[in-house]
Amino acid sequence: MDDCIFCKLGAAEDGKFIYRDDYVFAIPDIFPSSKGHTLVIPRAHMANILDAPDDTVSKLFSLAKRIALKQTSALKADGIKISTNSGSAQDVFHFHIHVKPVYSKPPQGFEANRAMTPSEQEEIASLLKIQ
Repeated sequence: MDDCIFCKLGAAEDGKFIYRDDYVFAIPDIFPSSKGHTLVIPRAHMANILDAPDDTVSKLFSLAKRIALKQTSALKADGIKISTNSGSAQDVFHFHIHVKPVYSKPPQGFEANRAMTPSEQEEIASLLKIQ
């Protein structure tokens, strides 16, 4: 879809990818609600989880789990929230999963919902990189 930001990101050759293959990619959320907040996104366009084939949902949630494990080890998160939105709850109408680390004490210097700089995005992508 030409005007979809997630379709454009998935097709890009460069970017702050935590993970990328032929079907799915993961990137730091540019307006994170917590340090390490990650988006897991299918490369193929589909509006939301209700439109997604079961195998796509499985691939995305499998990757979400791997990222959650990395968030707890690399970022010392105390817990994880995994969610997806559909319909009027969506901001971007392309299926994606939020993987949000939870901290008992917010990391020093982190400001929720502030746009990350490119260097901050790169740092998070590097810390959470999955091969």
